[in-house]
Amino acid sequence: MKKAICMLAALPLVACIDSGGSSGSSPDPTDNPADPTTPNPPQAANVITGVLVDPYIADAKVCLDLNENQRCDTDEPTATTDANGEFEFTLDAALSASAQVILLNRGSFQSPNYGYHEGMAYELPLMATVAAGENQIVITPASTAQVLLNVDGATLAAIVNQFSDVIGRTLTAADLEGNPFSDLAQSSIDQNAVAVLRANLALYSILRTLTALESVAGYEDMAATFAADAQDANSATYQLVAGVMQTIAAGIDESVLTSIQNVIDTGNQTLQDSLPSGISAPDMPDLSTEVVMSTAVAIADAFISEAVSAVIDGLDTVDSSKTFAENYAVITQSVVTKMQALKDQTTFSDLVLSLGTKTYASVNRSHFAAYIPQIRQGIFSANAELQAGYECEAGHFSLGFVYNQDFTDVESVAVCTSAEPAEISEQLGDYHGEEDVPVDENIWANLPIGRLRVSDQQQGCTFQGIVKDESDAPLAFVPMYFAYPPLELEMYVQTNASGEFQFTHVPLNVGDYAADQFFFGTYAGARGPHTQFQNKEAVSDFNIRCENNGDVYAFNPVMKDIVDGTVLTGTVDTELIGDGFRIEISAAVGANNPLFTRNEQTGLVDRAWIMESIEDETHYNHPHMDFNTATGEFTVRKLAGGDYKFRVVVGASGEGETLRPEFEFDLNPADDITIPAGESVSVQLAFDEENQTYTLTGGGASGVATSYADNIN
Repeated sequence: MKKAICMLAALPLVACIDSGGSSGSSPDPTDNPADPTTPNPPQAANVITGVLVDPYIADAKVCLDLNENQRCDTDEPTATTDANGEFEFTLDAALSASAQVILLNRGSFQSPNYGYHEGMAYELPLMATVAAGENQIVITPASTAQVLLNVDGATLAAIVNQFSDVIGRTLTAADLEGNPFSDLAQSSIDQNAVAVLRANLALYSILRTLTALESVAGYEDMAATFAADAQDANSATYQLVAGVMQTIAAGIDESVLTSIQNVIDTGNQTLQDSLPSGISAPDMPDLSTEVVMSTAVAIADAFISEAVSAVIDGLDTVDSSKTFAENYAVITQSVVTKMQALKDQTTFSDLVLSLGTKTYASVNRSHFAAYIPQIRQGIFSANAELQAGYECEAGHFSLGFVYNQDFTDVESVAVCTSAEPAEISEQLGDYHGEEDVPVDENIWANLPIGRLRVSDQQQGCTFQGIVKDESDAPLAFVPMYFAYPPLELEMYVQTNASGEFQFTHVPLNVGDYAADQFFFGTYAGARGPHTQFQNKEAVSDFNIRCENNGDVYAFNPVMKDIVDGTVLTGTVDTELIGDGFRIEISAAVGANNPLFTRNEQTGLVDRAWIMESIEDETHYNHPHMDFNTATGEFTVRKLAGGDYKFRVVVGASGEGETLRPEFEFDLNPADDITIPAGESVSVQLAFDEENQTYTLTGGGASGVATSYADNIN
């Protein structure tokens, strides 16, 4: 058993710390009373288990592709990986034929999401083949290359070993196909594992670049000759492999590790200098493989972002009169150039050191927490990066950006990734404006700025525009979303410094109105998670379709300032209230406001949603709205003022012959509610079920009874 050292100072403070120097996340094997010699029971033949390694891919949706059509059909088994990248399928019987394990994308083409490694979205569709009768599998970039590029393990190792000097050692096929990270000691660096890590991340970068080119005619020919071309120094594929291997390896070379170790050594000296006479304390933990892995992943992701950016630009300029090989050579050269430019930035080494230092402190958070505050603060006072890492509860950092003080520009920094892009919806769902529900300020740090390519289609539609305020001034770095509900996809981008945004290559609709609707808008409002725009009314939830290839929709939302004292109160007929009931409130744009234009043709939109919904009182009550379902009384605060519209959704009620199905209706344009800025207006919504009519009065509404029968779903 490890001993615990207790530190007592003159102040009445005591802290105990593990003398083993670990971060506290690995159990002591001697604490396990089980007999380690007892073998694990055999795995049932109909149970397939696996692990996604790069280093580990968590929260990935995995599918067993039984017919090997490289997509997940509705009748095929799915599973979600745990924090260790592990998953399990239970079948009716053992596999009688080979199958493939593939991952599902929950993001866009430009910013895919196949799960998370070290806190960052993983962008490669890992896959592997499971042979008949096999029921345990390790899935890596190497296994993926074997499926996608038809290259065997020995050949892939030979390709990697051309660059063994930068990788760190000569690797075997087993090194690339196994799981070298399962038994790593956190208290020391395993150089063998670091070398395999470099190779895996380099393969990840290469495959991410190549898979982004799948839509270009001729891609299949490149994939078929990949094994030979990757060993031909004159080919574009070799130049890509060489460039990626060198940049990825350089991001986690010995000089990086030495710089982080120097920080640790300095911290230890500060620690000893800060101790009162006669008091001792354990040194800070050693640099561990866990720290190196987290740092390496963040660096690789930064390089991959540059590579994908080059591919996206290249796809826009593909010359159809040229062969794939000619276009491919141009794009791969651009990829290598952009990755090298990032590596050559004068501030890059400082960014990497900052990243590694913060990651070290975050990984060893429990160790630093065990110091008494005076000692801990003494260490942090000598290095603010250590303190920033300690304060990152998520334990992961990335090379992202933060805004300057006036929100006119951004700068690259190592940011705590406690708010991954896929968590934006979750955080929005949890946040209702309460001060005790914090939203991470770095939630937007890794989103694209200005432009997002939605798919790899060669054409499709473009939705673009400029977000402005009421004075016609552009609003920079406004977070925007683009959602496709049928596949539960939600993608994000921010306006650039000029307020501009683009969602490009939106897929052409295929005739199903409901399935082909896309939704997009801004994140703002008093309940919005972005502090810079909480004083604005949100302009959101526009539903649109791509009707013709090449269509360009211009969308120029105006975000109005919220005016204190602008309040909507009212009463809803309690006959309406029930399961599924809600009233969605939107700001009326007006018939003379051409919010949308498409190919020079004006298309009018008469509302801009402000993301307020009168609904279930428990979930939707927040500091800016109240709703009493017993009396039907509601109050909505934090509005800008102007004309507003209602959409009413009434839940199903009754049963049998008395069943009333769920239905919804929009109130007539004549029923717009006018709320002068700074004033309070009251309305009443009545409902006559027998005559299938409703009546809205107050706020300038007409009060004319209107049928809702045509709106029944």
